[in-house]
Amino acid sequence: KNDIEKGQISFCSPRSMIILNNLRNEKYVRKVCENYGLIFQYEFFGCLTEGREGCYGGYMDKILAQKFGIDFKKRVFHEADSLLLASQDTVYFRECDEKPKNLGQNPGPNFFLQVDWSQFPGMKQKNYDYSAKIQITFYIDKQGNPSGYYFSHFDETGIKSVANIKYELYKLGLNYLNKNNRWNPAKIDGTSVMCKIDVVFSF
Repeated sequence: KNDIEKGQISFCSPRSMIILNNLRNEKYVRKVCENYGLIFQYEFFGCLTEGREGCYGGYMDKILAQKFGIDFKKRVFHEADSLLLASQDTVYFRECDEKPKNLGQNPGPNFFLQVDWSQFPGMKQKNYDYSAKIQITFYIDKQGNPSGYYFSHFDETGIKSVANIKYELYKLGLNYLNKNNRWNPAKIDGTSVMCKIDVVFSF
């Protein structure tokens, strides 16, 4: 109420203190809010006294509904998405309404490849638990064409001492992606967008 009396009306969006889930269209939500004379801010969950979380945002939502209509927040998000689409920005794939889908055997961003560990020097012991995961990051354009592959993460069990193995596994993953390079593009509001995607290969 003190903020309202000062003429400061906030447009609040919930955000976890554990998972930093920013809005995909945050900078455009801020622009739309500025046009209405509003302050955009996240309301953090997980840091307030139990039972009080959401109180500030709930009160501000009530004020916004009285001032601009009950569907005001929905309209702001829609307008912000329209600005995002017009901007040609690249969007992280998990933030899209429809995630990109590989048109090969695997429909999603997780793949399992069989690998003969004995082909790598220093890994010929029998009955040993070998496992690894690599992450390859790249971009998919509005037509579903991939580009810009790069190695972005590596997890291993039992193979840490084997020289250059993560790069050999990266080559296997990259070879697979090059052979299965047909994708359905990501979409927001039914419109195809350029996206950045992480693909995980388990070996």
